[in-house]
Amino acid sequence: MSSAGEVSLVDLDVEELERELDKYAQDPAIAAALKDGKALHQYTQQVDKELRGLEHESVDEYLKCQGDLLSLHTDIQLCDSVLEKMEAMLTNFQSDLGGISRKIKRLQQDSLDMNGKLQNRRVAAEVLNTYLSHIVVTPDLVHAICEGEVDDHYIGRLNDLTNKLEHATQPGLAEHPSSAASIPELERLKTKAISRIRDFLISKINQLKKPKTNVQIIQRNVLVRFKPLYTFLTDHHPSAAHDVQQLYVHTMQRLYLTQFKTYVQSLSRLQLEQTATRNDLLGAMDSGGAAMQAGGAGGVGQMLGAVMGLNRSHNILQGRGNVFSLAGRDQLLRELDANPLVAHTIHFTPPSTSSASSAAAGPAAAAADATQAPSSPTPLPAGVQGTASLHAQQSATSKFYSEQLFRSHQKLLVDTATAEFLFLHDFFSTPGGGRDDLAVFNDVFSKTFQFFYETLEGSISTSYDSVGLLLMARVNEWNRLTMQRRRVPCLEGYLDRLRSMLWPRFKQVVDMNVLSLRRAPIQQMLQLPPAQKTHPHYVTRRYAEMSSALSALSTPIGGGTPDDTLTHSLTAMQNAMETLLEAMAREFSSRRDRLIFLINNYDLILGVLHEKKLQNEAAGRFDCLLRDQISVYVEEQLLDYFSELIRFVKETEPKLNAAAPGTAPGTAPATMVDPKRVERIVKSFGAEWKRSIDAIHANVLSSFTNFTNGMDILKQVLTQLLLYNTRFQKLFGRIYPSQGGQQTPLVKELVANTTILSEFRQYTTLK
Repeated sequence: MSSAGEVSLVDLDVEELERELDKYAQDPAIAAALKDGKALHQYTQQVDKELRGLEHESVDEYLKCQGDLLSLHTDIQLCDSVLEKMEAMLTNFQSDLGGISRKIKRLQQDSLDMNGKLQNRRVAAEVLNTYLSHIVVTPDLVHAICEGEVDDHYIGRLNDLTNKLEHATQPGLAEHPSSAASIPELERLKTKAISRIRDFLISKINQLKKPKTNVQIIQRNVLVRFKPLYTFLTDHHPSAAHDVQQLYVHTMQRLYLTQFKTYVQSLSRLQLEQTATRNDLLGAMDSGGAAMQAGGAGGVGQMLGAVMGLNRSHNILQGRGNVFSLAGRDQLLRELDANPLVAHTIHFTPPSTSSASSAAAGPAAAAADATQAPSSPTPLPAGVQGTASLHAQQSATSKFYSEQLFRSHQKLLVDTATAEFLFLHDFFSTPGGGRDDLAVFNDVFSKTFQFFYETLEGSISTSYDSVGLLLMARVNEWNRLTMQRRRVPCLEGYLDRLRSMLWPRFKQVVDMNVLSLRRAPIQQMLQLPPAQKTHPHYVTRRYAEMSSALSALSTPIGGGTPDDTLTHSLTAMQNAMETLLEAMAREFSSRRDRLIFLINNYDLILGVLHEKKLQNEAAGRFDCLLRDQISVYVEEQLLDYFSELIRFVKETEPKLNAAAPGTAPGTAPATMVDPKRVERIVKSFGAEWKRSIDAIHANVLSSFTNFTNGMDILKQVLTQLLLYNTRFQKLFGRIYPSQGGQQTPLVKELVANTTILSEFRQYTTLK
């Protein structure tokens, strides 16, 4: 058993010991002692000794500082006394703060209660004020509604009345005494307002009846401005609103009808005095036909005047215009959106560059009075000359085609209808207002539309001007596109009706022209002086001008393919003209005259079509016919002067080409060719070819009225002659081949191609 103070091995924890050893092994002093190999008890004694020394030193130091430590102790006691007092004071302050906090909480609760009561009172006051404002009929409101001037302020007071009426009619309010007492007063006030509004609107509408009134100003600046008044009538007295609407409809119906009648009548003074009639069909006899039969120098002069239109006086020409040709009338299509023509702007003065005036204060106002003083510049349509700009001032003698007047009044109608429809939408369109805007618009313009239907029907039923009818159809197409761009649908039915009137009449007139060609009195038409019979016929000129005019106008406004009606009409007219020319040609006894007649007429047609830069079916057909006739004419001319040579070539070539297989090349059996005939042809050609060419040149130039065409034909004749001569010389070489370098003496009498070409250059540009 171990003694006290010793550690028993049984109680020793090995693991704990190892941890202690590891711990102290890290100590530098212990590590150094273990390293030096000192015994532990020796090292322990040394440490105890050092500790005792340090303890004695610490006691000595404490004894030295005992005065300071006593003073410090005294200071600490004083601080404790002060802190105790502070603690007592803070405890009292904390107690006081607790009382104040409780008071603040109580005041905050009182404030919340008071704020809630205030909000409730405000809500109650607002509800009461709203109720009172809807129920109470104030003297100011009564005075404003019954006696106040109808202006913007009146509209505001009317809104107040409307709000009171709407509130008073709410379910359950009639049971309250206050509401029951105010409702009769509100109803009487509503009745008074309806009466005043009705009278006010009627008075403004009646102002539209006054002469020289600018309708748009009243519409936009007065009626639209006071639209709330009409809305009030619609909501509270529909029958009164209907009366106002009907008054407006009847007023504007009469107004527009009168204005457009006046405008159209003023334009009628500018229309061509003589329009196309049945006597102006393609196949009709010319007005100078009787003069053509007179003969002599005077008869020829009168005939030329009749054909070319020179026998008509200047006044007749200016009053008649161009019946068949376009003559610049398509200028209208390039200025479709120009302002309408106003009759009073055509001054009785010579043409000048000063601009005309306009009645553009509004679409309706422009048509209202043709004698009204102009207010602003406006362009004018061109006169009968056709080539002048629409914006040029016209002279007193200027007259206008029907399509120009049609464009003018239809342009005015389109602009007026647009403005009117937009006004009707802005003024009469109200929620639950009954009839739609289009129905009201149709009522306003019903008589105006009927007037234009009757006017157009009357004018086109007696018109035989196919160019004018087609131009009017194009104007109608432009108006349709204009309304589509504006997105205003009010004229769709009207424009459809115009189309259904114009196109059938156009087809009817073209069919009448075609029928006149088929029934043309051919023999009477050919009763011309002998020198003029083969020249281009006046019917051909008519057809060429009309065909080119209709073809130039074949493309619809806005693009697209030509109309089927127009295409079929042009084809029928082409076939009829082709048949008529062939029938006329058969009346000539001489084949040469028939050819010249056809060539001159075909060339005239092509010349007009090419001048207008038209490449259509008719141009291709007549070009083919012209080439065929020229080819035949060339052969006829050469046969007249070189018949022996041509017949020899045509007869001999097949014989030599079909020679027996055993025949040597370059030789010809004696039985195939008559040497005397060959010799006669060579000598005759050499002696006569120059005189024959001169005669051909003279014949060609005198036969064809178109110098360019005549020179082309002459070139073809001479070229064909050169080819025949070349073929003859080849046959001559086969008939008389060289024998050992020796040729027949007859070869010297052959005319060389270079010699003929040199002579040709005197007449043509052939090289």
